[in-house]
Amino acid sequence: MHFDGQSNREEVLILQRLLQYQRVILESQRDLLHLDNPQSMYEKLVENIVQETEAIGATVVLQDPQTDMLLIQAAADVDTAEERTGQNGEGSRPLPVRAICPTVVARKVFETGRKEGPMDPGQSELTRDVEDARQMFEHVRSVMALPVNVGNSRKPDAALVIESGELQHFTPELIDTLEQLAVSLGLGLNRYRERQELEAAKNEVEILAFHDALTHLPNRRLLEDSLEGAVERAAHHQVTLAVCMLDLDGFKPINDTHGHEGGDQLLLETAERIKGCLRQTDFLARLGGDEFVLLLEGIRDEESLKGILEKIGAAIQSPVRLENGAEVTVNLSAGVCLFPRDQGNNPDVLLRLADQALYESKSNKQNRTHFWTIFGEGVPPKDRAT
Repeated sequence: MHFDGQSNREEVLILQRLLQYQRVILESQRDLLHLDNPQSMYEKLVENIVQETEAIGATVVLQDPQTDMLLIQAAADVDTAEERTGQNGEGSRPLPVRAICPTVVARKVFETGRKEGPMDPGQSELTRDVEDARQMFEHVRSVMALPVNVGNSRKPDAALVIESGELQHFTPELIDTLEQLAVSLGLGLNRYRERQELEAAKNEVEILAFHDALTHLPNRRLLEDSLEGAVERAAHHQVTLAVCMLDLDGFKPINDTHGHEGGDQLLLETAERIKGCLRQTDFLARLGGDEFVLLLEGIRDEESLKGILEKIGAAIQSPVRLENGAEVTVNLSAGVCLFPRDQGNNPDVLLRLADQALYESKSNKQNRTHFWTIFGEGVPPKDRAT
């Protein structure tokens, strides 16, 4: 009768333990739906395990894909009186003194991709190289480590290590339950990864929708929105806005001679050089081909405009060395319209006026004194230049 009573008590304890971990699974599944980053998931999970079950320690271990170094990402312990700094380096969280045990067992999980344990760390082959293993792990009588896989990954993305002070803590039924817990963590991490990938895809779509694929400069769509805002600011503050249409002289022969690869290299370098000449308030976009549009806000007078354009012209005229070793040189032509001086405050009208001025500038390359023409002013002959 005594044996039956003892057996019944053991069965009750086992059932109670299973219920504890099942509660942890339910709580973790709920938490994982709301936590927005892996670190929060790890910390909440190990905290739940230690608070809600008879486990004396729980740890999430990651492996650096570059160095294979094991990193303790989160750890909870029933006794935090003795602590040490973890393996995450400067600024890492304090971790239990027996944190060496989770890393030893977790390494085996990363090597095999399978669960490890239960084992007594004081007598296990895995810890035989640990000095004074029995003393080091005096309170830990049984350890279980489970792989955490995200998505279809065959290699574990993390290892969940649970420590107990009882030798018979991990029954077959409990191990099955713990595997469900590891699966829950993997699902939570996978949802996070999918959200990140979706967000990255949305950002990429937005970039492609509003930016040039080659130079990553704003495209016409973003230019029109920005020009509308620039016009409103210029009107509100009663300052001059210069809309400049830029075109590379001599680009086509270079593109024909050195191919699209050489032409693309020249366009990239041109974009970088122009950006290097601009103020923080200036805006540069690429329309396509070798055409760029520049918005210069807050132009005080013609001299300030001249200073910016001359700086850009000097930068563009410097030779460019292509990857094939060839050295090429281009010049600029530009058309400028000034708001509010020139008629219309519609972005399309302003761009058309700047384009007309650009056409006039390119048509009179031999007679112009500088590479730009301001709409309505014509091209001053060289012999009238001062």
